[in-house]
Amino acid sequence: MGAFISIQKKSYLLTVFHQKLGWLFLIIFILTTFLKTILVVQNSPQPLLCIFLGKLSILSGIIAVWCLYDTIIVLIKQKFFNKIMYYSYFSFFIYAFHEPIQITIKKGLFYFLEPVQFASMIVYIVAPTTTIILSIVCGYLTKKYFPKFYSMITGGR
Repeated sequence: MGAFISIQKKSYLLTVFHQKLGWLFLIIFILTTFLKTILVVQNSPQPLLCIFLGKLSILSGIIAVWCLYDTIIVLIKQKFFNKIMYYSYFSFFIYAFHEPIQITIKKGLFYFLEPVQFASMIVYIVAPTTTIILSIVCGYLTKKYFPKFYSMITGGR
């Protein structure tokens, strides 16, 4: 697709779509992702349906983000821009720090929760969220109390 756009010299990236189309594709994305997750968790005997729903969710998610990008950016700039920019400074620290913490959190949650499918879904949502929050807190504290060490371990990022 990228080669086609390059050869044709078309400026598809500057195309602005109608906002209602973006919301429609966002709803399609959420529904297909939810349905695919349910089918996978229940070990559906329909592997082609799961593959189709996965591809459809990716495609609808890309179109939704493309259509709603301008709307989302305006909302972010109005309400959350400063907070997001502040937390984005910790992105490399999160990248470098998350793996051992996330494994520990997952193992701990699986230890305390019963081994059922619902527990797996809870771990799937809670573990990354907790990992990101802990990484930001550790990054903040390291940057505040040991700025030279923080700069060294993040490469000055």
